[in-house]
Amino acid sequence: VLSQKSLRSNPCSWFFLASSISSLITLISGVAVRLLAGWSADLTNTVPWLCKLRIFVLFVSRTIASWLIMLATVDRWFSSSIDVNRRHMSKLKNAQLGALLVVILSSLAYTQVFYCYEANLTNTPLQ
Repeated sequence: VLSQKSLRSNPCSWFFLASSISSLITLISGVAVRLLAGWSADLTNTVPWLCKLRIFVLFVSRTIASWLIMLATVDRWFSSSIDVNRRHMSKLKNAQLGALLVVILSSLAYTQVFYCYEANLTNTPLQ
């Protein structure tokens, strides 16, 4: 529904579409691996860099989804403002720029997973 041509020019629906895609990536990176672990086919148990990559993708996509919903809220506030200058800030270009900024900052925030996170430790919250 959110990818219809009439909604693609609306910044708020663009945020919701991007957030939905990010949430789908979160589900796939989290649930699919657990499903494979049930059949003992989980490569993240044997390949450390793959485990780190899965955790990175899981955390980044979850963070991006939350921040995009927050940006959609701010966009709605801009578009319903009494001030004309604030209403003009609700543009698709600003939405795309904000989403790009969220992706970059979220990725930078979780790059520490690659060098600080040790994969496949027993009795830890993330395995």
